[in-house]
Amino acid sequence: MLLSLHVQNIAVIRDLTINFNSGLNVISGETGAGKSIVIDSLNFVLGERADRSLIRHGEKMAVVQASFYCASNVAALELLDEYGIEFDVGDGRIFIRRSMTQNGRSECKINGWAVTLGQLRRLVCLLIDVHSQHQTQSLMDEQTHISILDSYSKRIITVLEDYEKHFIEYKNLLKIMSEYPDESSLDREIDMLNYQITDIETARLECGEEELLIAERNRLQNNERLLESARTIVSLIDGGESMGIDTALSLILKQVSFMEKFDLSIHDSRDRFESVQIDINDLKDLFLEYLETNADGMERLTYVEQRIDTIRKIKRKYGNDITEILYKLEEYKKRLDFLSNAESSLFKIRDSIDKTSNILLKTAKNLNEERVKTGRLLSAEIKKQLVELGMKHAEFDVEVDFCGDVLNGLSYNGGDAVKFVISLNPGEPLKPLSKVASGGEMSRVMLAIKNITADLEDIETLIFDEIDTGISGNAAKTVAKKLYNIASTRQVIVVTHLAQIAAMADCNFLITKSTYESETVSEIHQLNSEETIYELMRILGSEAKSEVGYEHAKELKHNADLYKQI
Repeated sequence: MLLSLHVQNIAVIRDLTINFNSGLNVISGETGAGKSIVIDSLNFVLGERADRSLIRHGEKMAVVQASFYCASNVAALELLDEYGIEFDVGDGRIFIRRSMTQNGRSECKINGWAVTLGQLRRLVCLLIDVHSQHQTQSLMDEQTHISILDSYSKRIITVLEDYEKHFIEYKNLLKIMSEYPDESSLDREIDMLNYQITDIETARLECGEEELLIAERNRLQNNERLLESARTIVSLIDGGESMGIDTALSLILKQVSFMEKFDLSIHDSRDRFESVQIDINDLKDLFLEYLETNADGMERLTYVEQRIDTIRKIKRKYGNDITEILYKLEEYKKRLDFLSNAESSLFKIRDSIDKTSNILLKTAKNLNEERVKTGRLLSAEIKKQLVELGMKHAEFDVEVDFCGDVLNGLSYNGGDAVKFVISLNPGEPLKPLSKVASGGEMSRVMLAIKNITADLEDIETLIFDEIDTGISGNAAKTVAKKLYNIASTRQVIVVTHLAQIAAMADCNFLITKSTYESETVSEIHQLNSEETIYELMRILGSEAKSEVGYEHAKELKHNADLYKQI
């Protein structure tokens, strides 16, 4: 539901806020007061082309913000989640802001997050539907006609669900079939897979092995120098031709033992020298073992370099990461197993495709029959609505063309192309809705369709502009009643100059234009019950002090209220 519309610097509007209500909201006012500007502003924030000529004279930027309550609009909330836009479920509101500047810049934001114009339009088409002389969003799009027709019949929904089940099964079978190469390529791919599997498995890859080998190679390339250092360390400990560390420590311990006989304070020093001697001997053993272990360094270096070369060759063939290559190995094995049973599997798949396609075509024809039958009923109902709206010569038809004689003519919706066509004058051929020229007539066509389909669609807010063009009398009363009927389950906003429609409103707004110090400004005011009577008098052409006009307006409002109670 549209909660509010805030407009800044659009044409004669400087700063205007409208807080809408549920039910039927009616905006009225003198010609030129700015009613159309309100709709232009709304269309702008909903994603229409930015027209810089709408920016108020003397201003550099225009801004329009709309807030919607849509806590229960699942499709809109899922789209916000897809966009990564935060939404407060407790608050339940979405804020849409759009601005344009004199230099041509336009900016769109949803809940403070910048979005593209395409993203904005995807969202608003789930929230609101605008019908005016220049714009009819959903019903002008022939892609929506099939969903409107389908939602009109529970039988169609049942058949469609059955069809979709078979269509998905058919598509899945085709996908599996496409995964098999043709017969000429089958043996070639099996040979290639066998080669790739053997090639990778022979390499005996391990994650992290290459890094360890590179470190070992760096050590082995300096092996002779390392061995020479180890020999020097052992020699220094043993002493060689001179006194070594081990011999020196033994002599030191003899002297310390002598001193300890006469001075007990030396005892701790003796223990420490003994500990050092043990550590020195352990270190000597360590370096002796190092010399023995690394004596064949050149042989080991050759192996390490060959191993690194093997790993890098495999990486050049299959990927830069060992984990990725091992994953590919498993995929190759699965694919090989899959192809090894290809002959028997393909026979079963082809048989399943034949059976499923026959069922699918039969179900598509059943779906077509239901749509044709339902199309006649919907056409008759819409034509009845049009007659009631004063369009006595209107002809309406739901064209259902079956394109599913062959499988490639089928889609998730079946094999039908559905289009709404209309003729408004005797002798004229039926034409698509998009070819209807008159804005007023188009708005009434939309009203007739919406009066039937509003409850079948998820859009919560409908806006009608210029729907009253060229009608009066009983037709005007009928339009007012049908608008109210829709508003019983949806929010409806109407811009009108007809008293019958204004009288039927749940909430009336009056837009006026005033001049302040040579500046013209449009303002809007929500009317109370007494103010509504005087606005009805103005629309009816009565003087403000006319008692007859006052009673006439009261009677009009009273009759509208009686209708609401039915």
